[in-house]
Amino acid sequence: MALRVTRNWSGRGANLSASAYTWTETFMVSGAADQDAAMTANDGQQRIPQVNESHSQNRLLRVSSISPAPMGPTTWTVTVQWSIPMLGSGSHPDRKHPLQEQPRIQWTDCDTSEPVDHDLFGNPIMNAAWQIFDPPLTTEIGQQTLTVRINEPYYDLTKAARYKKKVNRKDWSPDRLKTIGTIPAYRMRCDSIAPAGEYKIDAEWVPMQYVFTIRWGGKAPYAWRRRLLNQGTTAFYIDTDGDPTHSGDLYLGNDRVTQPVLLDKLGMPFNKKLRVTSRMLPATQAPSQPNNIQIDDSNPKATFLVFRMYDEVDFKDILL
Repeated sequence: MALRVTRNWSGRGANLSASAYTWTETFMVSGAADQDAAMTANDGQQRIPQVNESHSQNRLLRVSSISPAPMGPTTWTVTVQWSIPMLGSGSHPDRKHPLQEQPRIQWTDCDTSEPVDHDLFGNPIMNAAWQIFDPPLTTEIGQQTLTVRINEPYYDLTKAARYKKKVNRKDWSPDRLKTIGTIPAYRMRCDSIAPAGEYKIDAEWVPMQYVFTIRWGGKAPYAWRRRLLNQGTTAFYIDTDGDPTHSGDLYLGNDRVTQPVLLDKLGMPFNKKLRVTSRMLPATQAPSQPNNIQIDDSNPKATFLVFRMYDEVDFKDILL
């Protein structure tokens, strides 16, 4: 088997102690006959960093240990640790390295207004004649911005790109921000991870700023998803060829429907008195729905279309 080295982006971590700042990364190595071969693996594209070697992003971070673990006869997980000795020990006990400083956080309210077509309990908002409001009503959504400023050994552009405009799909309890507690799943969006200002290319540390928006309004997992009332003035019908892929205007008697009516999960009107093109009964089955549509039919009075606007990921590797 050909030797292959792959960096595991999810196997990274930072640790801060009184004596050192430690950065850990893991690599998957396949095709290595023994642990010595795994520890020194180099496939020409990716290799295992060696002891005392500087990190590519910070010359002060130096490899302090390499630990291979067998995953199969020729497959290994290799954990590499870089570290920076801290100034708060040894001959300078009264000084702290900037990487030892605690994060600083700031909370800001940032409520926003959005159109709404359902109430607090998920029921459709309509008048007494079951007509949908056009334009829809608006409501305020409770939001907060969390800004975290923290010193890090370098700016990890890859991490910034991986998490920008992503939503947490699991509960998140950041280790270095224990005082904020646990952020419930689907409530937080990462808006940006970037340096807090200008820095030198060979800086020993970089002041970083993390910005998150937490949305408390709406039920999870819909806080950052779009949940729209399933409505329209057209429906599918079965033509003489038996094909239910035809779409036409809805009619009540001879009058064409001009105001949107509620549709079920198949895209058919709840009101069974309605016809399509004034004569056809709505189809009893519909063509397959578009791949990006999720149907919420938990309410017997209406169905809702749910769209994911942001990717949802595990925040555990943001490393705060």
